[in-house]
Amino acid sequence: MATVTLPPMDRATAAPWLAFLAALRGSQNVFQLGYGAGYGTGTSPLGNPLGTPVVSTATAAMATSINTSGWTASSIGLLLSGDLIQIGYRLHMVVDDAVNSDTNGDATLNIWPSVRESISANASVITSNPVGLFRLADNKRTVNYSPAQATTLSFQAIEVR
Repeated sequence: MATVTLPPMDRATAAPWLAFLAALRGSQNVFQLGYGAGYGTGTSPLGNPLGTPVVSTATAAMATSINTSGWTASSIGLLLSGDLIQIGYRLHMVVDDAVNSDTNGDATLNIWPSVRESISANASVITSNPVGLFRLADNKRTVNYSPAQATTLSFQAIEVR
């Protein structure tokens, strides 16, 4: 679950946000969301992900680890605890202290939450700007207008299951 709170903005900046939320039709439609500024930069991992990682073997639903390949061989600290990855439309957090590759460029990622649906081999592992698929938690949005003509906006979202 996520709570999104946008900084104060003028009407011209707020209007597209309000239209976006209206177009979601409550929880009917979905959108992609990443951690962004609320999680440090949220767009880059703390580790140093060298290579072009992919899922190396099909992964069953409910798995908490994913076998990957395509990393630079014999690398240390590719991903660190708390780094976020995206596979398909799913957002996962790495729970290992450090992910290291072997001499073949293979590495196992221990993740949270568990895999929602099976993942096929060769699916890309996205380490930069990862996002997940969300919908509005309900049809409530908080919009505040100030005397200085500033609008603040917040809403809650939940992961699509």
